[in-house]
Amino acid sequence: VAALVRQMQKWVPRDRNLVSVTARFIRPLVWPIVVDADVVRNGMTLTIASATASSEAGTSVEATAVFGVAVARDSPVFAPALPTRIVSRREAAVVDIPAEFIPISQRMEIREATNELPYSGSTDPVLCGWIRLRDEVPVNTERITILIDSLAPSYTAVLTELRAVPTVEMTIQLSAGAADASAQAGDQE
Repeated sequence: VAALVRQMQKWVPRDRNLVSVTARFIRPLVWPIVVDADVVRNGMTLTIASATASSEAGTSVEATAVFGVAVARDSPVFAPALPTRIVSRREAAVVDIPAEFIPISQRMEIREATNELPYSGSTDPVLCGWIRLRDEVPVNTERITILIDSLAPSYTAVLTELRAVPTVEMTIQLSAGAADASAQAGDQE
């Protein structure tokens, strides 16, 4: 998704920040891939863009993003309660994910923050982890889109058998200043 957002941003006016992106995963990506993007609508304060990632097999991922002029708004933030018993990043064990199962896992360090892990047969469909990208990703909104889809879907915690559970569709909505907050969090490590 981050690659699609990067391609869309090439066509968007520089004063526009990523506000939201919705991606639909149609089939597995088969390399090499081609990413195409286009502007759907360019307004005074808002730009809507779309992008696809395709290979010889056809379109694998399609995404639509909204980019807007940065304006701070006094609006409420809704967030679910955080899991309890979160282990600090330094104390958390590194999760070893086989590259043949999830190739991108080799480009990040994932640590377990709670006892619930994917395929652990947990009673609660909750996952919480610490994630660090091993590669330098200089654009904060690109980093956010990679990190948001890094953990397995939460319901894999209740499963006991290893099986592919791909993301089918996801939407990311960023508040004003989200990219700046991401940069500050990275600076505190």
